[in-house]
Amino acid sequence: MKFQIIIFCFAFSNFVHAQISDYKEYRKTQVKLTCTPQDSLTIVNKLNDLLLLDTSQFTTNLDWYYQDLGWAYYKSFMELKDSSLLGKSIDAYLKQKEPSSNDYWNIMHIYFIQHDCENGEKYLALYKKNTSREFYKERKEQISRIRKRCEG
Repeated sequence: MKFQIIIFCFAFSNFVHAQISDYKEYRKTQVKLTCTPQDSLTIVNKLNDLLLLDTSQFTTNLDWYYQDLGWAYYKSFMELKDSSLLGKSIDAYLKQKEPSSNDYWNIMHIYFIQHDCENGEKYLALYKKNTSREFYKERKEQISRIRKRCEG
């Protein structure tokens, strides 16, 4: 009887996930990667979960998927130090139809990590264009530190 209950719960959870066509709603049911430190297993599992996800089931808010995927690649880079993950992160962010100012920030930051100053400046300009003046001014010191990767 216990086995049948477990099978039912598993089948029901798959059915519920299959009914969600909005990635943003699906996302609410998943583990999120944050800026705070997380263990490497959580980060690698999240990246694998995103890569294995059948995105054809989602009809809305797919930009959130690419944002999550970009962030998962970046967080994986921070853990594994595999620089190829940075390019994959940028590729994921750029698949969005409407990147946010935060996405431009992340792309800019990754380009500067790669010492690609030209693209870093390009996405910094897009970030500035899509961010309130007050918020941009608050980040001026941080931007200066990020840009230093290209000095010298």
